[in-house]
Amino acid sequence: MISKKIVLIIFIFIQQILAQNLEINRIDPPNWWVGMKWNKLQIMLYGENLNQISAKFDNDKILVNNIKSSENGKYAFVDIIVPGNLAFGEYTLSVEGKKGKT
Repeated sequence: MISKKIVLIIFIFIQQILAQNLEINRIDPPNWWVGMKWNKLQIMLYGENLNQISAKFDNDKILVNNIKSSENGKYAFVDIIVPGNLAFGEYTLSVEGKKGKT
């Protein structure tokens, strides 16, 4: 018979595993400027569970070229290409991975 203490420990462990969601706490740079000389940028994401993610903008003109994540899943570097004729405005970056979407 399994003791209540072991069952409680297993339950707490499972809760901790399931609670680890994809999370973004910081994005650098937080913005960029229209008419920049270079149209290739790298955005650094800092958070949790950023391993094996995909990313895309709400505007198909902004292309995600490459994504590299750190081994610990705390950093992801997203290479993007911004067209020279992109209008000034706010654009949303969606990130999705095994641990969720944000």
